[in-house]
Amino acid sequence: MVTTTGKQPSTNRDNKKTADVKTQQPTSLTILQTIVTAVGGGLILLAREVCPRVIDKSLFVGTIVLACMVILAIGTVITALVLVPKWFRMGHFIIVEGEMYYLQGKREILKLPFTQKRKDQVADNIEKLRSAVYDYLIRFCPLLKDSDVRSNLYVAQVGDINTSPITLINPERWRKNMHHDGEWGLRFRPNHGCTGTAYTTGEPVFAVKDAMGKWDNTYSITDEELAKLHPHLKWVVSVPIKDEETNLTLAVVNIDCLNCAIVREQLTEMTVKLVDYYRDLTKIVCNHKKRTIVAMARKERT
Repeated sequence: MVTTTGKQPSTNRDNKKTADVKTQQPTSLTILQTIVTAVGGGLILLAREVCPRVIDKSLFVGTIVLACMVILAIGTVITALVLVPKWFRMGHFIIVEGEMYYLQGKREILKLPFTQKRKDQVADNIEKLRSAVYDYLIRFCPLLKDSDVRSNLYVAQVGDINTSPITLINPERWRKNMHHDGEWGLRFRPNHGCTGTAYTTGEPVFAVKDAMGKWDNTYSITDEELAKLHPHLKWVVSVPIKDEETNLTLAVVNIDCLNCAIVREQLTEMTVKLVDYYRDLTKIVCNHKKRTIVAMARKERT
């Protein structure tokens, strides 16, 4: 999603080009135009004094107007090509290190990092939700352990301009019972995995493993990523955390379970029954400061 107005792209320490932007007219352009115009006007005035018989008044006026227009155009081109070689905006695209990118839209995301107090508030609400899920599931799986019910929260951060402008990450403080280290590094893009699909659609997403160990929907998760999941994982529920004013998804909370297989209908019922816990978590998360980013698509060379 993108707009032609926004903040100006920057490059981070990992040399990844992001879509974070800041709008301002290059002051160097204005300064150069002023200097060149003044110099050009001075030269014409000098010529007027030196050659009064050659340049009459009407010709002088026309000449100075034409000269100013030419000088202004030349100054603009010189500034664009010399003073702003790395980030040059023109119409609906920008040039980044020699590559052309079209602006596609803008989106609000949560401003990271959270304060420690808010981190703790979010963590407490995630744990309340997880405990409520355990109380619901114990009816169907009497031998279920509390440690088998897990939860985490994913939030968006600026991604790589060449792959995805948004990457969904899972801060350690917001993982509950996530002890399988293979899952810690999992990151998702919009429309990628249950998490990325919930983020994009703004609707709860479910994935259930059958008795043969096959997922009913992997949501574009690769085999390599599937191999990182806990081997006893039975199902996943991803619920978007949406801003109540804009209806925009700002985060995704995941609930999953080990060793307790239930069907989609039960997961849907559970999600509806626990709506108050999701609402409480939403109030804490969405009350945090936000930032605006833009997304860009690279133009393929022809």
